[in-house]
Amino acid sequence: MKKRILIGSNGGLTGIYLARRFGNTGKYEIYGTDSNTITAGRFFVDKQVTISGADDDSFTDELIYILKKNDIDYYFPTHSKEIKRISRDSDKICKEVNTKFIVSPIETFEKVESKESAYYSLSKSGIPTPYMIAGMPEKFPVFMKNKIGSGGGGSRILKTEREYEAYKDNSDVCFFEVMNGKEYTIDCIFDCSGKLLIYNSRERIKTIGGAVSITENAPELDILPYLRKLEENWIFKGCVNFQCIVSAGIPYFTDINLRYASGGLPLSVNSGMKIEEILIRLLDGEKIKWGEYTMDKQHRQMYRYFEEIYADNSAGF
Repeated sequence: MKKRILIGSNGGLTGIYLARRFGNTGKYEIYGTDSNTITAGRFFVDKQVTISGADDDSFTDELIYILKKNDIDYYFPTHSKEIKRISRDSDKICKEVNTKFIVSPIETFEKVESKESAYYSLSKSGIPTPYMIAGMPEKFPVFMKNKIGSGGGGSRILKTEREYEAYKDNSDVCFFEVMNGKEYTIDCIFDCSGKLLIYNSRERIKTIGGAVSITENAPELDILPYLRKLEENWIFKGCVNFQCIVSAGIPYFTDINLRYASGGLPLSVNSGMKIEEILIRLLDGEKIKWGEYTMDKQHRQMYRYFEEIYADNSAGF
């Protein structure tokens, strides 16, 4: 009998990718959940189940019911809000079901949720970051970010003092110096004790809505010393990605995302990060050593494109 996998938020890029990746092995029966009943993700799973959004009070209870009813062996939440909710309620879930999952601890979420707290934590750990601006900037442009959030929503460059004046009193945003350089994403997998197992650096060449549509491996980027500092000062588990801008040879870390990268993860997997194999082994309690999995270090590029699916909905979904 095939083991069963549940992909959470499977209507998004990551959910669809994981469903296809695990499904193509032929080893698993794939289930999917999403709060939207109309989603392309349903075409890539064996069974689709609707669930409330991760912000809803009933989400965890609904999830536990789904996990029990369908005898789910492994659960992979993919949306940032969903992953945080699972982290917060992990003890409750583990008491109710035997389903295996891996997410970073809630304490780590609390450290990185705010761009301000992440900035101070990174700086304290000796990780280069763009300078955070307090008060009137000495020069323009400046970079504005939402204090809470991921995926680049709300981010913009303010080119003039007049633009800055329009946002300066908004308590939901913060301001940083503008860094000139190439943007990179670092895909990582950490084990259940927080040890780094494998990583891949790739350049963000083109993006759509915050997710890359064109990306290229950058094996020459010497990022490991900084990852080791992060490993020493934080507790990360499972798939995590970092974003940085390299200026004058120095990687300035701009974002910590406690989730799968939303756009370019397939490139890392295609280049040696055997995500479906590594995650299942970790969830099954196996010990994986650093260096057991390696990247091929090829300057491979990935181009993401849209593809259409047609369905006869004359009888209703």
